[in-house]
Amino acid sequence: MITRDMKQFVQVQTSERLKKLESELKNAFDLPEDPDAIHDLRVAIRRLNQTLRVFTNWFDAHRIRKLRGRLKKLMERCAAVRNCDIAIEVLKAAEWQDEAVHQGLEKERTHTHKKLHKTMPKLHHGHRGRWSKVPGVDH
Repeated sequence: MITRDMKQFVQVQTSERLKKLESELKNAFDLPEDPDAIHDLRVAIRRLNQTLRVFTNWFDAHRIRKLRGRLKKLMERCAAVRNCDIAIEVLKAAEWQDEAVHQGLEKERTHTHKKLHKTMPKLHHGHRGRWSKVPGVDH
């Protein structure tokens, strides 16, 4: 009885995190210039990773390794964009007036966001299979 209840709990928790990730991926995809969308996507990735770590014994190890590998790559690409966003915010707060620096950061952000965009699964036109399923609960 406890095992079945725990299995259901793990499935629900993981499914909720996957749905949140999918939602934040869509936001970041639809709003490429919004720094908050990138931040929220990073939070969703971290929370899903934590769920996968906490419940690691309940999942198929091979499927989780693959998923965590995709999440790691996605997080690295998000971090590159987020670093640009933070640098731009810091310079703005410091009232830094060097236009060349600002343009350089904007150019780097555009470049890193293009790399991120290529990493994102296609979320438009109903393609949802890559992220939307609970990755095999074993027990």
